[in-house]
Amino acid sequence: MMVAGREAIENARLLNIIDPNVLSNLGTDVASFINKFKITDPNKISQIAQSAAESIKTKVYKGVEIVGDATKPPLGEFDTVDILGKRFIEDKSALGLSNPLNQLTPEEWATKQIVNKTRVRINSLPDTLTVRPSQFGNGVVPEFNEFKDFKDFVFKIDADTPDLRNAVANAINALKAEFPDYNFSSIFGQ
Repeated sequence: MMVAGREAIENARLLNIIDPNVLSNLGTDVASFINKFKITDPNKISQIAQSAAESIKTKVYKGVEIVGDATKPPLGEFDTVDILGKRFIEDKSALGLSNPLNQLTPEEWATKQIVNKTRVRINSLPDTLTVRPSQFGNGVVPEFNEFKDFKDFVFKIDADTPDLRNAVANAINALKAEFPDYNFSSIFGQ
C-alpha cells in the first residue's frame, strides 16, 4: 500500500517535517503496517497515515509492542509511549463493571488489569531487544532506547465510581510496593 506511505509523508510535510530520512522511514513503516494487517478501508488508511505523521511530530506513539525475539509473540504492549512526557499511558476500560453479567469486583478488575499487566510490562523490559507496532498502532514506533528507562505509568480509566477509585488506589499501592523506583498515577472518566 504505497498510497498509504505517500499519504503519511504528505501529512508529515504539512506538519513541517522535512528530513528526507525521517520521511522515507515513515512512508516505509506505514506501508508495511497497512500490508501486515491487511487494511483496505480507505478511511482507515487515511486515519493511520495522519496519525503516523502526528506521532512523528509529537513523539507520542500508540500501540508499541516490546519484543525479545522477533519470531515470537511480544513480551508486552504499551498503549501509548509519550517520549517528551517520559511516561507510559495505559488505557483501561472499566465500563463493563456496571454490567449485570460482569463477574469481577472492582478490586479483581484492578488486580488483573493494572497490577498483573503492568508487572508483566515492567518485568519484560530487561528482555526487550526491539519494538514493533501492534495492530492498534499506526505503523510507527519509537526506538526502544528512547523509552527503556521511563519510570512513570499513567492509567486512564474510562469509568469512575468510588469503589473503582478505591480498587485502583489499592492496585497502585501494590505496584509502588513492588516497584519502588516507578511512579504510578490514574485519571478517571477518560
